[in-house]
Amino acid sequence: MTDVFYIVMVVIAALLVVGALVLWVVDEYSKSKAGREDAEKRAQRIVVIRQEEDVYLRVSHGALEVIEKPAPVSAPAPAPVPVPEPEPVPEPVAEEVAATEAVPSVELTEDSVVFQASQRLSFIEKYAQLTPEDRARFDELAAYVLAKPGCKRLESNDAITFKCRSDKVMRATIRRDTVTVSFMLANTELDRFVRRAGIKKIKIAPVAIRLESDDDLLLAKQTADLTMEHILEEQQYRKERRNELRRQSRLSKEAEKQRSEERSE
Repeated sequence: MTDVFYIVMVVIAALLVVGALVLWVVDEYSKSKAGREDAEKRAQRIVVIRQEEDVYLRVSHGALEVIEKPAPVSAPAPAPVPVPEPEPVPEPVAEEVAATEAVPSVELTEDSVVFQASQRLSFIEKYAQLTPEDRARFDELAAYVLAKPGCKRLESNDAITFKCRSDKVMRATIRRDTVTVSFMLANTELDRFVRRAGIKKIKIAPVAIRLESDDDLLLAKQTADLTMEHILEEQQYRKERRNELRRQSRLSKEAEKQRSEERSE
């Protein structure tokens, strides 16, 4: 009888162990499946935003969703006022109906996030939007700088640069419907030190002038004169420096040649 009791207890213990193993395997499988589903959901939440269009996002149940462009939320209609005989309203044309149906009605809530794409205009397009007075001031300043010897004009998409040979005299940009011109009026000793040492970490900030009045135009012309004077001095200094280095190199080669001849004798 005792042997039968022990056998029954062993069988029950074995069944309990097998049941625990089965429950553990099922639990691990459920966790793995839930992890894969969560990874797939996160992968589907990746949003690619193009610059050319607006993207509307909405937070729903802790998840970020991309929605179509919402229709504007109209104010509640006022109470109807009795009119004797209202005129018949013409039916909308097919194109208007199609355009209305193409935009889904999505209500913006406090959880909605809206991205507005910005349109960048070129310098020429911004210049065309200036007032005649602002255009005249910039044209006069540009002609004044170009009249100086060796100066030329280089155009890019967002700015116009004026150079004297390889040195920058002035850079013109348009921001907030105002022309801003920048001049490099660096300290002479600091500028030469930076050039000789080849230091890249020292950034010399330009002098910026906004052309909002005739007084600003006069100040910009005076600053252009100072900049040109500094540039011509630096160009002459670099020329003399190159000549001095060539002269020293020639003298060094002649001295080396003379020492070689003396040793050969």
